[in-house]
Amino acid sequence: MIGDKLRGRKGMVMSFFQFCFRNGRRLLVVSMVIGWGILGYGQITGSPAEIPWPEVAAAEAACTYGQMATHLRRRAQQAQAWTRAERMAYHQLRAEQALRFLEPDSAVVHLMAGKALLDETASLAAWQGRYLGAMGRLSAQQGNYGAAEALLIEALAWWQQQPTPGLGLIEAHLDLADVWRQDLAIDRALDGVWTARRLMQTLFPEGEYASPAVQRTAARIDLTLAAIFTRIGRTVVHEQVTGLSTLASRDSASHYLARAQATWPRTDTLGRAQTGVVAGEYALYYQGGGTAFWAAIDTLEAIAATYPGRVVAAAIDAAKLRSGYHLAFTGDTEAGLVATRRALALQRQVFGSAHPALVPMSYMAVAHPFRASFEGNRVKDGIGPAVFDTYLDSLLLMTQRLAPGWQASRLDPLPPASAITNRDYYLKVLDMRVKCAYWRAKLTEAPADHALTWRLVEGFLALIGDELRQNPHVYRLENTLQVAEMTLTLALGIAYERYQETGAPIYWETALAVMECNRALLLRKRQLVQRLYIAPDTAGLQAWTMPALRQQFTAPDQGLVSLFRYPGFQTFALVLTADTAAFLDIKDVWGTADSVHVCLTDQWLATLWGRLQPPGEGPADSLAQAAHRVYTHLWQPIVEVAGGLPPRLLVIPGPQLEALPLSLLLDSLPAAGTPFAQWPYLGRHHAFSYAYSLESLHLQAARPVRAQGPWLGVAPAFGPADSQAFAFRGDRFAPRPLVYHEGEVKAIAAMHPQADLLLGPAATKVAVREALGRYAYLHLATHAWVHSQRPDSSFVAFSNLGAGGEDFRLSLAEVYDLDIPAQLLVMSGCATAQGPLQPGEGLASLSRAFFAAGVRSVVASLWPVHDGATAHLMPTFYDGLAAGLPKDQAIQAAQQAFLQTANPRWHHPAYWGAFQVYGDVAPVPFGQGDGWRWGWLLLALALGLVAWAAWRRLS
Repeated sequence: MIGDKLRGRKGMVMSFFQFCFRNGRRLLVVSMVIGWGILGYGQITGSPAEIPWPEVAAAEAACTYGQMATHLRRRAQQAQAWTRAERMAYHQLRAEQALRFLEPDSAVVHLMAGKALLDETASLAAWQGRYLGAMGRLSAQQGNYGAAEALLIEALAWWQQQPTPGLGLIEAHLDLADVWRQDLAIDRALDGVWTARRLMQTLFPEGEYASPAVQRTAARIDLTLAAIFTRIGRTVVHEQVTGLSTLASRDSASHYLARAQATWPRTDTLGRAQTGVVAGEYALYYQGGGTAFWAAIDTLEAIAATYPGRVVAAAIDAAKLRSGYHLAFTGDTEAGLVATRRALALQRQVFGSAHPALVPMSYMAVAHPFRASFEGNRVKDGIGPAVFDTYLDSLLLMTQRLAPGWQASRLDPLPPASAITNRDYYLKVLDMRVKCAYWRAKLTEAPADHALTWRLVEGFLALIGDELRQNPHVYRLENTLQVAEMTLTLALGIAYERYQETGAPIYWETALAVMECNRALLLRKRQLVQRLYIAPDTAGLQAWTMPALRQQFTAPDQGLVSLFRYPGFQTFALVLTADTAAFLDIKDVWGTADSVHVCLTDQWLATLWGRLQPPGEGPADSLAQAAHRVYTHLWQPIVEVAGGLPPRLLVIPGPQLEALPLSLLLDSLPAAGTPFAQWPYLGRHHAFSYAYSLESLHLQAARPVRAQGPWLGVAPAFGPADSQAFAFRGDRFAPRPLVYHEGEVKAIAAMHPQADLLLGPAATKVAVREALGRYAYLHLATHAWVHSQRPDSSFVAFSNLGAGGEDFRLSLAEVYDLDIPAQLLVMSGCATAQGPLQPGEGLASLSRAFFAAGVRSVVASLWPVHDGATAHLMPTFYDGLAAGLPKDQAIQAAQQAFLQTANPRWHHPAYWGAFQVYGDVAPVPFGQGDGWRWGWLLLALALGLVAWAAWRRLS
């Protein structure tokens, strides 16, 4: 009997091993799932919270979310006997499932139930991290990125406090990075993903993933990187911020996308849908559609068809991609609207009809037909006010969705800023409202419609001002620029029309605010690219009025001219003198029929600029014709409309016209063969000074500055060997030797009683940095370099160029970090045209850096100058300062004297016309030093001695 039992047991063992051999792979999977359930998902995540049901934990670890939902429903049948911990686990897991399957209402119900349990029971605190993360993801789904960021930062802090790091900490970093990416804080998003990647490599080495959940997190890191590189490759500023070219960004996106697609667990259908979305965006933005784009669409639609009613997000994303493709590339309005309506119908099933998540596609439902309403720059025949009424009603409804609780109406069209849940969506919606209201008012000419348009313009400007004050990230700011650029130009046109009709100062003042807004956006973008922090209290826009402007920037002999040029469109000008104000559209002054020819064109600027470049050997007639043509079509209309201009002018040229030397324009065409010294330059009649914006002048005036004090002259040594000393990203810095610059600074030093010099090898970067903050006047007779592709890499060069290292280079970023409370900085030997000049970037970026460091005014050159001619010009400029002339008149007098006294071969404007004054132009006590104080002191002592002697004699 015992033998029979043994034989029976042996048969059972043999049968078991035969089963294992025949079903090895299946058994391995089953054993792994059981193992994950026994171990508990908390050991993988690093969370102290454990899922109380092994089959649910195993399904989550295996990323089989459908099975997980089934297991949870079965467990819910025993809910009456649950402990508080089991109820907490159920509500948290059901909320996370609802978020995965895009069921926000269900997620809210379960998260609220979980919150109640967390508040009641301290022992459930182990679920706090997962609860905060789910709340953050819910806010992100609703488009409320501010609330999402706050919740996810709190969740990340909770995970970081846990003793054992795991997937929970990595996923918290990824959740926060994804919100930053959607909110266009791309730099922070990239930092967050790199942190998650480093943690992943430390905790879970590649190829040793313990479960599909770990594998999914690794793939999610790659997919987030692919999404970020897809986004930043489409921006203008990505190369300055990341150092990557567009091609490198595209390759990085492709690399990480391929890794994510290969790594993502096949069991995770939702994850495969996410890879399809990023693949579609990549193909759309980098390839303009194509086979890969439609393959991604097919993937998403196949997933949606396989799991109808469950994977709704895939169908929504496919429709969104179709809509964006037709709006951006095909112009097929009907096809775009079909896709848009499909997405909206699905979103209404998920979110209801009044949810903020509907706003992006609701916006597309207006954008498609709005674009189809025009032929060129005019409304199509048959499109009446009722069409724009429909658009405006839809946009008003979107505004109400973005500001819950606010009651929208035509009389009160703008919600308070505090009520807006998503500023990026709101910016686009308000931008479209301005355009629709403008065209409706053009059709009706009704005062009420014009009033509504103007109210929306004021709201748009206020929103841009808020964006500037909040110091947004550079990618978000660039998005603001892209949205606002055309609308700011439209706002200028509206203000111009209203000013011509009414003459009311408010429209002139608002036009100035629009120009200042555009300049502030461009300046802030440059500063953010250079990774500079701008204090919030200095980031807004000053509300200028005519009386305030006249008090601060005009005088009987001084006026203000603000220019704004949108490339390919119009040039607007604002003029203000002590007794007149003018607002003109250059195109409108000359009539629309000839507008193509009378607008200031890039070709004319290029011709003028090319003829001004050293060595200035081009035909004189060509230079004269270009200078007179630009005068005729830009400056002459300003003079005529303003009724004449005062002799001194502060010009705010705007980014498109910063490189234009107005003093070299010709108010008449000289006869052939007329010597350069006798040409009718505009600078003979006007002393010009320049500023990057009125805001910059206003802020600079409030900073402390040395009223008077010593002068420092710097003249480094540059020899023939230095021409090969430095190369950067394909551009070679090859400075020519300077022969006359030491004589230049020595001549100027002789005029000032407290002059110091750094000459030759002593003029190193270290020595100059240490000295800059101690002087009221600075003169740098040296080279400056602007990189042709990366203006933020510009620098000023000093000695030790060939000594190895980079001791010679004072970079733009370093200048921003300095404190230089000087009255005046002169850069007199600047080689700033190494490659094409970047309007608004070139030397202007160096000047801006010195302004930010505290310098009150800068004299700088627009192109490389001859150091012999400059050595002749500069002492005369300082003579004017010593005589008490304002800086603009001092440079004007120096240039006019140069034409009378310099060698005739230097009379070409290339030798003397490059220098311009930026910033404050008030006279400075140059050359007076403190001698007068000692003189008065000695006189007082002498008088005191005489009085004392007389008193003694009388005594």
